[in-house]
Amino acid sequence: MFNTNLFTLFYIFILFLCLKFSFVNSRKYKYESSYSFLSLLTENNLEERRFCINYQQWKQKELPSSFEEAPIFNLFWWNKVNNTNICKGYNEFKFPSNSIVPADYITEFNKLRQLCSEQPGFNYSDPNSVRNEVKIMMAASIKNILFLVEKGKKNAYDLHNYLFTHFYNAELNSIKDKSLNVFYVYEYNFWKEIEPVLFSENYLFF
Repeated sequence: MFNTNLFTLFYIFILFLCLKFSFVNSRKYKYESSYSFLSLLTENNLEERRFCINYQQWKQKELPSSFEEAPIFNLFWWNKVNNTNICKGYNEFKFPSNSIVPADYITEFNKLRQLCSEQPGFNYSDPNSVRNEVKIMMAASIKNILFLVEKGKKNAYDLHNYLFTHFYNAELNSIKDKSLNVFYVYEYNFWKEIEPVLFSENYLFF
């Protein structure tokens, strides 16, 4: 169950100094990289903090080009405050359309199957772990996902988790829902730099 009294406002947008329109191999991509900005504001709007995150749909979809144009996302937790394990507890509620939910980035299918097989949206016949995570969250009406990636950890693709310039997860390309937005941030940065700001006395919005 998510707690509607504990949410934060997200502003996610593209900064043109970092990302530009381009053509790659005769195919039109929206941006040159998957980087976008998450902006945090103080309650009185006197101070702003920005964090660089990665955007899954950077090849197909546009984000607003300025803070003023950026939509507001309400941050909700899965089941309880500070829980990012979507396998933990059954969520019977539907999330608002403008909510964004942080979740652990799990690439190992066997691990997800052991923990999450009872969750609505889980598909035994689909061996792709991250896609199953997204489907579970979509079953709860979540359209905006912030995956927390453990930096440097070896994943199921026999690679190490690094959010490089063109990072995205190809498993999710088959999901055609155009309202879905998936973002990635290092787990350490979220818990050490972003989460402490969310519930401090001076910072209420981001």
